[in-house]
Amino acid sequence: MGYSVRLVPDYGQRWPLWFDGDILDSISDAPLSEHLKQQIVAWADTFIAGYHEETGWADPEVGAQFRKDGELLREEILHELGDGSTVSFDDWM
Repeated sequence: MGYSVRLVPDYGQRWPLWFDGDILDSISDAPLSEHLKQQIVAWADTFIAGYHEETGWADPEVGAQFRKDGELLREEILHELGDGSTVSFDDWM
């Protein structure tokens, strides 16, 4: 049986993954490689630093790259979790 995962950035949330409807209490609880966990946190930090709730991305190019990186992360997460898992991605755009 696989996981149902959502990759969704949010304000003040350095860990943007929801597993089976719940956000994990700790990054260490995620069944992912340490390298991928670090990439996910760095990606979330980009959102926290560059996206404003009312005005969007301060730099549209950063926003476009953020979306591309999110799609790549979604694919990597799905690859690591394996068969039977689903990973959705919402980038607030």
